[in-house]
Amino acid sequence: KLRIFGKIELENPQLQHEREDGDGASLADDRAPTPASESEFSELPGKMPRQFYNYLNQEACVVNEEDRLAIDEDVINTLADRLSVIVTSLILAVRAEAIPLILHTVHKHQDAKVRDSLLGLLFNLLKRPEPESRKKILSGLAWICTQQDWSVERTEEEILPHLWQQIENKHTERRQLVAEAVGVLSPYVSAEMRPSLLFSLLEQLVRDSEVEVAVSSIRSLAIVCSSIEISTKLSKTREMILGTLDKHGCSPSLLDALVKTLLPALFVGQTTDDQCKELFELLEEILNRLSSSDQLVQKVEFLKGTLPLVTYTLLPRSVEIGSASESSSASSENPTFRDMFGVDLEQRRNLLPELWSKNRIDSTAVKRLQSFM
Repeated sequence: KLRIFGKIELENPQLQHEREDGDGASLADDRAPTPASESEFSELPGKMPRQFYNYLNQEACVVNEEDRLAIDEDVINTLADRLSVIVTSLILAVRAEAIPLILHTVHKHQDAKVRDSLLGLLFNLLKRPEPESRKKILSGLAWICTQQDWSVERTEEEILPHLWQQIENKHTERRQLVAEAVGVLSPYVSAEMRPSLLFSLLEQLVRDSEVEVAVSSIRSLAIVCSSIEISTKLSKTREMILGTLDKHGCSPSLLDALVKTLLPALFVGQTTDDQCKELFELLEEILNRLSSSDQLVQKVEFLKGTLPLVTYTLLPRSVEIGSASESSSASSENPTFRDMFGVDLEQRRNLLPELWSKNRIDSTAVKRLQSFM
């Protein structure tokens, strides 16, 4: 008998695989449970009438057929109906965990009114969203804007209005969220929207009474200015910069944001001598605001930070071809120049002989460079 059993086992290897509970049954015997609607009353005990059993089940069981079928409701509609109740029931410390659910529902739901309500829930999720929560919200909005079924028009019509609604919120962090959102959403709106609506939003936010909001606005303004024709907004941007510096007393964080973001965007974006002149006048006005003795360190740091911009701007306008070429070669090897300008600096240096031959030399620009150094 043992030999016969062994032979059968070798010829049928599937019998060797038993279930973990050790009852001797083969895994092949396991079957997925049949849906309740197909098997619920397939085997009634004894001679129990089916009609009576249905009646009894309805009267005695707390869950009926309709309750079970309700679970099959579409998950997106389920989330849309219940998220507002769920979120308001959560403590503030964990509300940020609901951000992905809100964003996925906004992305997939077909009703524009429901999407608008959910976006309102998203922007009002936290009274004072800290940096990490703001980053989660903005990352999600950027994700939505990159989806194939989400258009530029939907970004402008559905998301941007919520920025206007939050612009005068009493909480600093909420206004900061709006300022950061402008920079994040700038690549996902039309070219006409950037110098109009987005610029107007930042024009108001950069004058905010809280320096944190002004700093975030300066950073987003750099992104917007890098993607528009700067000549149309240079004078207004200059006015905004000087206004916020006067309001916040040349705050170190504000100056740092200017040197690292907005001023580079303006200097690299300028294309004419008039624009170049206006930018140098802006630098002079900023330096004049750093005139006190206790601001000497700030002044030195500001000069150090803007020197690459000055060099980049004046390089094609230099008088001495030989010395300018040497200076440019040295600059192109400097890590700061490489990080900011890459191969573009070398290309500008190669333009010098052509500019010299066409007498497009600006000696006044060189004198300005010497005055800054």
